Amino acid sequence: GGIKGTRATDLIEYVLRSGYRHLDSALSYPSHTDGSFAHGVARSGVPREELFLTTKVPTDAMGFSMARAALKKIREELPGGFADLCLVHWPRSDTKDTVVNHEWQVVERAGTWRAFEEAHDRGLCRAIGVSNYMLKHLR
Repeated sequence: GGIKGTRATDLIEYVLRSGYRHLDSALSYPSHTDGSFAHGVARSGVPREELFLTTKVPTDAMGFSMARAALKKIREELPGGFADLCLVHWPRSDTKDTVVNHEWQVVERAGTWRAFEEAHDRGLCRAIGVSNYMLKHLR
């Protein structure tokens, strides 16, 4: 997730030309935001329909409005304007800087999930899910 620019473009092009067909990214990864992810896919010459692209929405985009805005970036930043799988990257947890009570976390997760359902219905995400969640986060 930490590479960007020409290095990321070259690496993505190389792995796709070598036969990889699943790429995992995240809206917060530098290669996603600087365009090198999309550029590497384009340079590889592999048709979009042969790929499975996963992306993740970061913790700082939790809640309906913020998740919805983040998911709209998929259309602009990913080849084809959609992701095969969109994931909530991490459950939001309390930090020493931001104290968020449990009830508010539940509300934020529900709103985030509603934004994911909307993105799925609009074709931005072919499938939706969560990443790095434990059972307690889903209850």
